[in-house]
Amino acid sequence: MLLIAVTAAGCGRSGPEEPADSRQRIWGIPVLTREELTEAVLSLPETAPAEREAVLTYDGAELPCLSDRSRYFLTVDRDADGRGAGLMAASEGRLALDEEDLTEPLETYMAAGTPLTVYLYDDETFSRLSVVLTTLPVITIETGGAEIGRDDVACDVTLFRPREGSSGAERAAFPALIHMRGATSTTLPKVGHAVELYEKDRSDTRKASLLSMRKDDDWILNPVYSDESKIRDAVAWRVWEAVGAHAFGDAPGTVDFRYVEVILDGTYHGFYVLMEKLDRKTVGAGTDGALFKGKTWAIPSSAAFRAADGTTETCCGVELKYPDPGKAPADVWQGMAEFTELVYEDRNSRFVSEIEERVDVHNMLDYWLFLQIVLGSDNTWKNMYFADFDGKIRVLPWDLDVTFGLAWSESKRNYLYRQLSLSSEIFDFRCSGRLIEIYPGAADYVKERWAELTSSGALNEERIIGWAETYWNELHTSGAWARNLERWPDTSAARDLTYFSKVVIVRFRFLSDYLENLKDAGD
Repeated sequence: MLLIAVTAAGCGRSGPEEPADSRQRIWGIPVLTREELTEAVLSLPETAPAEREAVLTYDGAELPCLSDRSRYFLTVDRDADGRGAGLMAASEGRLALDEEDLTEPLETYMAAGTPLTVYLYDDETFSRLSVVLTTLPVITIETGGAEIGRDDVACDVTLFRPREGSSGAERAAFPALIHMRGATSTTLPKVGHAVELYEKDRSDTRKASLLSMRKDDDWILNPVYSDESKIRDAVAWRVWEAVGAHAFGDAPGTVDFRYVEVILDGTYHGFYVLMEKLDRKTVGAGTDGALFKGKTWAIPSSAAFRAADGTTETCCGVELKYPDPGKAPADVWQGMAEFTELVYEDRNSRFVSEIEERVDVHNMLDYWLFLQIVLGSDNTWKNMYFADFDGKIRVLPWDLDVTFGLAWSESKRNYLYRQLSLSSEIFDFRCSGRLIEIYPGAADYVKERWAELTSSGALNEERIIGWAETYWNELHTSGAWARNLERWPDTSAARDLTYFSKVVIVRFRFLSDYLENLKDAGD
């Protein structure tokens, strides 16, 4: 029995075997009984999909598919009962569905990762096509078989975007360059990539808004391989948005992201997080500003920074991200030198008297509070961005998978493991910690900020766990979790969010007690 109510009108021509009367349809495809299907389709010789040149479209947009054309991916409209409201068609031949394949709602097949069989046929032969249903957008990357390494490789990137409201599905294609990104993570089976979009003739880069994110030419595909829940990066960014993004004025002060599924050179590669790049637009730095990234745990001396100049790309593990080395002014590193000297080398009296001139104090204290909430053990110098503009240093986090009760160890499988004891630790970025220890008003500020966030409901246990559940459910109900696990069986994978939720609840209790007893240096 067919359990799906179908109202979409048909869009293909009828063959001589197909009854002309009105029938149930999904995406405009007629749903045939097994008897009708046998007579009209299965009685014909079967041919492999790869032997046909047919292209499947949805709302006129070509569907992404694997290289053998046997499996297609359809990102459905979330507001259309889990099936999408558009019309599917083939560039040649006719399409049919088997009523016996549709005994459950399509959401059930989608969550289980079970593809739907669509029959493509003409008067001579038929082929079985598998259509994977998902709610995630799908990105196809074609390199022509080139190996992706540290150096840029030319490729073509295609994004299939689902229907949105009254607008139909869309397919956006871009020439691009792609390279592998990351440090230790590049030793894992599934790696991250940086993608730069270009104009059709590749004469220049092209800025485009992908999935309603900002218009840009630089994008990141985060593989989320080591995090067992696959949602820690996403949730931690939501926390940062609530706690610290306001320090950057009209600039976002954070990065936006979307989960997507990726097909690379005709092979399914699982889901990734498509992210904006953290750059000067993120922080609102003008042309006279600078942006740096901590890439190692070694904290350079102020003397090392002072010896660097506008041609220096990396100084003792800190990378100049903007301006480009060679185009930067000779004194571009001097702000970092003054910051390091004041925070890590100078006596307390000078730190207290001059720190407000050198940093955005509220930003530093917001960052401390952020670290405590997400248990950011991996973000206290390494995996931090330092924005130097308007005469002050501001900081932002990066690479947020080692959060919410996960710790890093080179000896552990996929490098990350559970460590609940982190729930009762304080994570100290030196500038923030020193402010709270000796700067009058600093401790009172974080206590008031905590009270403001938690009492308003902007940030509490329920809000954080709710974000986690939203992303978790998106990955599971779309079927992407099952497909990703099948593609990468050695990836870290949690059974549920029990541990994550426990960490959040225990942590909030600990922080409430800790902050209640925190004494201000001015008292």
